[in-house]
Amino acid sequence: MRPGNSDSAEPRERSPKNATVLWLALVLLAVLLGIRFIHLAADPPMEFADFGNAVITDPYFYTAYARNDALYGHWDPYHEHRFTMFQYSLVSVAARVVFGLGGVSRVTANLAAVLLHLFGIFFFLWAIYDRERPALTVITALFLLGNILSFFYSRYPLLENGLLFLVGVTCLAFFKLRHPTARAIVTGALIALAALTGKLFGYLLLGPVIVVLVAEYRRQAVRPILVSLASTALVSVGYLFLVGGGSLQPYFDYLGDVKTTTNSLIGLTSAYHYAAAFLTYVMQTRIPEFFGILIPAALAGWLFSTSDNWDDAPSALRLSLFAITWILLTMVALAPADYRPARYTMMLYLPLAYLAAECCYR
Repeated sequence: MRPGNSDSAEPRERSPKNATVLWLALVLLAVLLGIRFIHLAADPPMEFADFGNAVITDPYFYTAYARNDALYGHWDPYHEHRFTMFQYSLVSVAARVVFGLGGVSRVTANLAAVLLHLFGIFFFLWAIYDRERPALTVITALFLLGNILSFFYSRYPLLENGLLFLVGVTCLAFFKLRHPTARAIVTGALIALAALTGKLFGYLLLGPVIVVLVAEYRRQAVRPILVSLASTALVSVGYLFLVGGGSLQPYFDYLGDVKTTTNSLIGLTSAYHYAAAFLTYVMQTRIPEFFGILIPAALAGWLFSTSDNWDDAPSALRLSLFAITWILLTMVALAPADYRPARYTMMLYLPLAYLAAECCYR
């Protein structure tokens, strides 16, 4: 049997002081939400200039297809099929909806990104919500909405915002669906969509899903794992053939461009180079600058959670195991590449925020 979604521990007693703190936190959350929508046409701050031009060029390249359809009634008037996957990305689809409602502009393109980002956070918070520990969800929300990386990149229609949205939905399905088979099928399908309509490293979520399934089911974990993997594979193949018009050539062309423009995977040339790449990953992507206190707090939160007994606190342990596996696997996968844009680290800040909140809550 799969463990329940709530810990069996008794809820903490509420006091007027705790209620005041909660209301103050909610007011702060409202402010942090509101400022996301202020001056959406603004250029990036000069402090981010050394990250390169990608934040100016890439977002509006991803929404170009949606712009063409909104203005001229055709997604691809020049029949340039090399970047078909961008036409069908979640960011592109969301931008088309917003363009249809508010016209084509930089503001509406950025608004589509903000909405995807915030809904992704909302679904993730829903996934981790436990009625016995509501304060944990509020603390996580404060970490997520107060993060400078989140604030900066949420205001541009980057593929990472589509990924974040689907990652949130995936976590919600995995932690809240009760029927084991439906849970495995839906989770696997959502992981495929996160990877193919967001960023390819959405497939990394298979790692924490498998680890948690093993922890939950032990020897009976083979079936739900195989169902999840099969669902991911079937949806991936079906999506690729559907979008590619029965051909995978556009995706091979795209992968060739990626290989050309992202330099090399020097970390995979030898064990020494990989170790060096992994150890320098944190500093070269400026993770400490963006996450600061989240990193040591997340480590402490994970250590605290490991002291729990699975039978007494299944929800907390399951979430913590999922989060720490997510963080480690993402770093292992992204470290070998020479190309390490800061926006890739958005894949880390959801699990980091949860574990840091776990530390503060305890």
